[in-house]
Amino acid sequence: MGWKQSRREIQFRLLYRQNRWLLQLLLGWLLFSFGVLLLTGHSAVDSLQILFFMQEDHSHFGYFYASMTDFVIFGLVISVILVDMQRQVRPEATCRVMAEELHRHAIIFHFSNLGRRTWQLFVDNDIPVTVVDPDAANLEELIRDGYPCLVGTGRTAADLDAVNVSDARFVMICSDHLESAAVICSLVRQRNPKCDLVARCGDDDIGEVLARRYQAIVVSTSRVASQFLHEYLTKNKVTRCVLIGGGQLGRRMIPIVEELEHEFSVVAAQDHDVDDLVDKSHYIVGRFTDDRVLEQAGVVDTELVIFTEDDFSLAMATIDRVRGLNHKCRIVCRVFMDDAADLLHAEPFHCDIFSTSRQAVEQLRQQGAFKVMGLPGTSKGAALVAGSEIRTARAHTHHEQKPHIKLKTGSR
Repeated sequence: MGWKQSRREIQFRLLYRQNRWLLQLLLGWLLFSFGVLLLTGHSAVDSLQILFFMQEDHSHFGYFYASMTDFVIFGLVISVILVDMQRQVRPEATCRVMAEELHRHAIIFHFSNLGRRTWQLFVDNDIPVTVVDPDAANLEELIRDGYPCLVGTGRTAADLDAVNVSDARFVMICSDHLESAAVICSLVRQRNPKCDLVARCGDDDIGEVLARRYQAIVVSTSRVASQFLHEYLTKNKVTRCVLIGGGQLGRRMIPIVEELEHEFSVVAAQDHDVDDLVDKSHYIVGRFTDDRVLEQAGVVDTELVIFTEDDFSLAMATIDRVRGLNHKCRIVCRVFMDDAADLLHAEPFHCDIFSTSRQAVEQLRQQGAFKVMGLPGTSKGAALVAGSEIRTARAHTHHEQKPHIKLKTGSR
């Protein structure tokens, strides 16, 4: 059953549940009145016509019935209005109840960028899905539009029972925290040993444990980015590059550059980004928007700059500085929103935009991870082509014509 049909049925059940006592009172009153009319000498046909105000009854009971029925129906109308007001005042309560009512559905824990991409894929294909996230702000849009969701960590039995995890067909854990991913995997498998389980995990060792112990498909957006970088460097014959950002994604890209024996440097924002490293020779610590730091990193004569941080405002300010120092080099960055990607792809930035979350979802779909929800894979064991979700822009001088903008792809 599709989500749209399920949603209508759930809303009808909720309306009945919340007004059940009044509906039962109305039905009881009609049956009682029908019996009284029969006992007072009315035929069954006349009694039904009187009950539904198709015929007047001028007896004492007839007047009493008309007045009481108006009162009961008025109460039912008021009850429906109050229920609707409650939904407007506390829409998250309605979304929670809708999540409890889903069956043979998909569940997404933590509404990260990867979770958003997966949720949108399911909604576009009319697949029933609910989302669990500890931050109500992340679920604001879903709550406003009346989609099933739950504000919770997913690390308690109550949260899992609230989204009916025991009857789910597909569960995806998109948390950035390894501990949360491991705990949720364990709780899900205790209640549902048969559902398809996908877990995001940036640590290869922990990923192997999740795959072996909980039969989980492990996905890593940083690993997808590494695959992309390897093909990108090879395809464009880059020999010198600068990585801006000392986070997990930037660190995962370093072995790729070393494997290809390219000259590189890494710009980290804080000292603690490099405290645990043995070899710090390639690292420069400083503000990304400081021209002296960028010059020290070799931005002036590099062939490629890769910005690996998530902050769009910082990305835009940094890329503007890079373009001021080197207008010919290639710049690669990731941005989540498509309109923001359009901005950085066009003049004067001319960035190549790549997507980790979109690519990860596409890779999962190609490999058949969503088959249980009716989305078959394109080919068995298909591997993602790293350049398939990338918008490229040639290096331009300030006097060259604006490049043609390719179709949207989006971001991390």
